[in-house]
Amino acid sequence: MSVFTRPILFVLVLAGAPLVAGCGHRASSSETNPAAAGEQRPSSAMVRELPRLPRQGIAVSNATDSWLVDLSGKKIARLAGLTLEPVPFTPPIFVNIEQTVFWTLQAARHQLIGSRFEDTSGGIENIFTSTTGTAPVIEHVLRLPFGCLPIVRLDKIMYAECGFGELAGAIIRSDSAGHSEVLARTSSEGKDWSSIELSPDGKELLATESGSGRCVRERAVVIPVNRKNVVSFDGRGLGFSTAGQPIVFAATGNVCNATGSVVVLGERRPRVLARRVHNAAIWGDAGRTK
Repeated sequence: MSVFTRPILFVLVLAGAPLVAGCGHRASSSETNPAAAGEQRPSSAMVRELPRLPRQGIAVSNATDSWLVDLSGKKIARLAGLTLEPVPFTPPIFVNIEQTVFWTLQAARHQLIGSRFEDTSGGIENIFTSTTGTAPVIEHVLRLPFGCLPIVRLDKIMYAECGFGELAGAIIRSDSAGHSEVLARTSSEGKDWSSIELSPDGKELLATESGSGRCVRERAVVIPVNRKNVVSFDGRGLGFSTAGQPIVFAATGNVCNATGSVVVLGERRPRVLARRVHNAAIWGDAGRTK
């Protein structure tokens, strides 16, 4: 998934081991030697083999377990004892129930990569700063309004988020001549956009409105670039399918106690991939952020 998000802090502490079970497959529980594969990994890294994964899919979790699901809604693997982190990491990151081991999904390798980090001082020291994307490098200068930062460019059109100034809270479209128009705004002061991306065909944006703090309410917004038929609802935008369909986690409650469904939009009627889940994330996102 390629999504522009703000920096997120997460904590990695000391260890345990989950069970990975394939749906209709027998998954290996052995830990392989990263050095034997010719890759440099942390000395504490662990590898868990998964059933073969498709190019795109959805990870979902409830209070105790997670599943990997394809875009038809078929379950591929159960990740017993692992839950998704309730933030839009890329790729999906899981944590065991004791919150002592973090596992990163490497879908192209059909593996989970686990890391255990020790706290040697009696307090939590191993805090990692993660961003799932950065603002694109601009080859030519676009005259964006004051307080606006570029997110994604398509030909001579730049899409940007405005964090302060007169356009604070706005998502705008700006051309190379400096003409700008507002496509969407946050619903209230103190809110901002935690993720924004453009569909593969460049016809719509998928954005998530959030706020400061960990347990906040989120709002997903699908924004056609012609500004017609803007759709918003409680939940979070996950990304785009390769066919350009927005995929969202439509949920009630805040980030820490949400319950909802994973839904594919852009078809004659919404198609549900998973129901009654607490969190969701995508791998293989086809959205544009550069």
